[in-house]
Amino acid sequence: HDYAFGPGVFRELLQNADDAGARRLVLFADRRTYAARLGEGAGDRSGGGLLDERLDAWQGPAVCAFNDAEFTDADFEGICRVGASGKRGDGAKIGQYGLGFNATYHLSDVVSFVSRDRLCVFDPHEAHLPGNLPGLQLRLGHEEVRKYAAQLAPYEAAAQAC
Repeated sequence: HDYAFGPGVFRELLQNADDAGARRLVLFADRRTYAARLGEGAGDRSGGGLLDERLDAWQGPAVCAFNDAEFTDADFEGICRVGASGKRGDGAKIGQYGLGFNATYHLSDVVSFVSRDRLCVFDPHEAHLPGNLPGLQLRLGHEEVRKYAAQLAPYEAAAQAC
């Protein structure tokens, strides 16, 4: 199942949404590019920025996938074990044989999502996150939403589009 770019990647996203119990899946191309700091155009540096300035290159355009299921605590744990699917051997999961979330790396080197109160960003090349981490999971309290408003802007726009 080592897919080249094409419909296989989107099939994996559909399987993931189904396995999570989603009733809705929306895929779209967001051609917009988002600012690295909100308020930047007016010279106002008080707005929220990015987790790391190197993420500016990943502020769009983007392929976006939205589904209406929320991650469970087990899902958050599982997604952090890249390549070790928690679906293997679970006959109830149609995605048990596929690449799952890993298929998104056919679209981008840095992939991310928001679910519940968390932002998750994965950078297996360790080139764009603070401390050159391969990934991070950030709980989004009021302070984090303000501090990283530019990082979250594409997700807010996608939610409005869906």
